[in-house]
This record gives sequence, structure tokens and C-alpha cells, in this order.
Amino acid sequence: MSTNRTMAPMSPHRNTLLHLIGFRLIGFRACVSTVCMSGLQSTAYRTEGDVVDYCSVPRRHSP
Repeated sequence: MSTNRTMAPMSPHRNTLLHLIGFRLIGFRACVSTVCMSGLQSTAYRTEGDVVDYCSVPRRHSP
């Protein structure tokens, strides 16, 4: 990591990538739940992949 240490703080792409990953892991479910609110409230408790799938194909998920 010492070789990449000098590049890390000067690489906006790396920072953006980490930000996007953090957003996806932390706020992705909440965001999708809000955007795809049409009977997709249950998706908030699903994984990111499942949320995207439910978002693409809106359908009521009743456990």
C-alpha cells in the first residue's frame, strides 16, 4: 500500500468510488425504497440486488 499511499489522497476517482460504495451499502436500500415506493416498501429489507430487481419489475412482495 506504500506505493499507492502517495496516489490515494490525490486520486478523486478512488475517493468517489469509496463514496459510491458507501452510499450503495448505507443509503441504497433507503433511497430505492423511497424512489420505488409504489407497493415496494418491503424491498427496504431486501438486499441491494433484490431491490434493483424489484425496482425494475414492480410487484407487491408480501411475506
